[in-house]
Amino acid sequence: MSSLFSNKIRTGAIWSYAGQIYLMLGHFISGIILARILGPEDFGIFIAVTAFTSIFLVSVQFGLPQAIIQAKELTDEQINAVFWTISLMALLFILLILFIAKPLAEIFSSEQFSLILYLMSVVFFFIPYTSVAQALLRREMHFERVTRLNILSMTISMFAAIISALLGAGVYSLPFGAIVNMAVMTFGLMTSLHWYPSLPQIAPVRSLLSYSVFMALNNLTKIAIERIDNIIVGALLNPHMLGLYNRAYSFARLPAEQFAESLGPLIMSSFSRIQDDVDWSRQLYFKAICIISIVTMPFLVFLLITGPAVIEFLYGPKWIDAGMPLQVMIIGAVFVMLSLTIREFANAQGLTRQSAMVNIIVLIITIFAVAGLAPWGLVAISVGITIREILIFWLLVRVLHQSKIELHLNQIFYAVAPSIIASGVALLVGYPVFGLAQNVVSYNLFMQLVIVGITSFFSYGLCLLVLLWLWRSHAPLMTARKLAIETLAALYRRARGAKRIATESP
Repeated sequence: MSSLFSNKIRTGAIWSYAGQIYLMLGHFISGIILARILGPEDFGIFIAVTAFTSIFLVSVQFGLPQAIIQAKELTDEQINAVFWTISLMALLFILLILFIAKPLAEIFSSEQFSLILYLMSVVFFFIPYTSVAQALLRREMHFERVTRLNILSMTISMFAAIISALLGAGVYSLPFGAIVNMAVMTFGLMTSLHWYPSLPQIAPVRSLLSYSVFMALNNLTKIAIERIDNIIVGALLNPHMLGLYNRAYSFARLPAEQFAESLGPLIMSSFSRIQDDVDWSRQLYFKAICIISIVTMPFLVFLLITGPAVIEFLYGPKWIDAGMPLQVMIIGAVFVMLSLTIREFANAQGLTRQSAMVNIIVLIITIFAVAGLAPWGLVAISVGITIREILIFWLLVRVLHQSKIELHLNQIFYAVAPSIIASGVALLVGYPVFGLAQNVVSYNLFMQLVIVGITSFFSYGLCLLVLLWLWRSHAPLMTARKLAIETLAALYRRARGAKRIATESP
């Protein structure tokens, strides 16, 4: 049983990472194209809208999808009740949007704000089914299906947004892409899962509320922490500055969110199944965070070295002011990577109440920090956000330290020590190489980035290989080695199978 469970975890990890690499590249490329077609102000307006809709979407789900995943036993009646409960919540929030759209448009001094908010409310019609269906697939650890559907929906919505932007839709191409994404995902889930709701009922959901209430509070405060800065920056400064700030913020968090957060559902599902086995849970966590940090850290190192140059090359001169805030927030992104996995570990252990209290504390600090630092500009706000990320990490570790898990800071840093050491080596090599490249090929920004990228990634990888050879007592690192070998072997077998089929076909 444990062998089968471990195989499911490894398969889920491989699919999650492979899918997130594709999604990361897709969002990356489409973001570049749309940023060059549109501009900071267009993105700023859309970001201000999604700051509200993201909070509303989390509130609509009320922690019930996570309750489906976490529940030891689950009935058809409970699943159906979850669908209808979320449907009722979605209807209430659509009515709320119709009521507040115009007043919010006046606060942000944008006539486009209300119409974009109306368009984004369409997404709420898809949420009841998609949230339940994805939770069911993740509960059964069918991550390959979820990954395939995410890839399909993202690809189609990416082309829809770009084509509409090229046709002159402007900022409205962004909500259009979001609607297409949810529509494709819903259709794909219906054909893949073949689950449909029965007659409306609400009562059976009560047995899930003891977990979902605090999970909802946890999710709501978490998303509020992530979005409240956008609301404040957009209201106190302007949409243009918000566009620049969010570009730096999103870029800094991209590696951590794509690699660490992509495994969040896998960690949640896996740890929920073994939540009573403390030792196994702890060892599995150390292995997971070691692998996540190994994959994530080289990207953070590269952005820390080349931040402003990357922004200018990818998005153009009109986005250059996002460069320095990006570098500042890279430091915080390291702690984001750690916090994302710790949060899922805590949720799987049922520590949602403690996690929610952490989020409330940090939310209050975020509001005062961003509002207080806004007069000093985006760099000052970025410093405040970085300090906030460190605080979140420290508070979450305290939650697990005081639980039966008894997690310690030194244990976490030991697990990620290989990637930290390799990152230090990559920084020591990458910084002088970047300075040299700026002098030698000053006329070619692309070549500068290529030289630094090759140098930093190569030195990072070489250092890891040395550590693999010398540090055989580091169990999480050996697990990462085993996973890498198994992944390469699986890819090799697939390549050979594809080649054999191509050879045998007439």
